[in-house]
Amino acid sequence: MQIWTSDFYHKITIIFAEVTKTMTF
Repeated sequence: MQIWTSDFYHKITIIFAEVTKTMTF
């Protein structure tokens, strides 16, 4: 469960970074 959670948040962080990079203010 711990591994799944860390992997989940890791993917969220990557997606968030990609979105932020696309939506450069």
